[in-house]
Amino acid sequence: MPRQILNLLCLCGLAQRDWTADSRLHAKERVDPALLFRPVIVAIDAYLPAAAPFVGPVDDALVRNSGTHIHGVGWKRDPLGPKFLTDFVRGRLYLRLCAAWPGADGRAHLLPVDFTHAPTPPEPPKNAAALQRLKYREPQTSSASAP
Repeated sequence: MPRQILNLLCLCGLAQRDWTADSRLHAKERVDPALLFRPVIVAIDAYLPAAAPFVGPVDDALVRNSGTHIHGVGWKRDPLGPKFLTDFVRGRLYLRLCAAWPGADGRAHLLPVDFTHAPTPPEPPKNAAALQRLKYREPQTSSASAP
C-alpha cells in the first residue's frame, strides 16, 4: 500500500484498524477520474462569464515506484535533484491539468481537473523495420525543433 494512503489512514485515526479493505480499494484503478473531476469543471464553467477564457496550466508529476513490472515505470530525471548533476529515479509520470478559479483580488486559485498517466512509449527493438523506428522518433524530433 502506498505511503500516501497509509498517511491518510493514520491522519483519519484509523491506524489501529484492519487495512485490508482499503488496500483492495486502492489496489486497482476503480475510480474514473473524469467522474471525479466533473463537478469542479461544471462549477468553473458556470462561474466564468461567457467571453472569459478557460485557463488551465499543465504540469507533470513524478510518482516514485520501485517495481519493475508496474506499467509505465522507468528511469526518470529526478526533479528534486541538484541542477548540476542529473539524478535518475524509478517512477511513473502523470500529467496534471488545473483550472484557474478567478479570485476577488485578481489572483487565481488553481483547482485540479485532470490527472492522467503518461507513460513513455516503448522503444522498438533493434531488428525493427526502419519505418517503425522512424515513427517512434518522429514525435521526439518534432517537439525538439518546436520553439
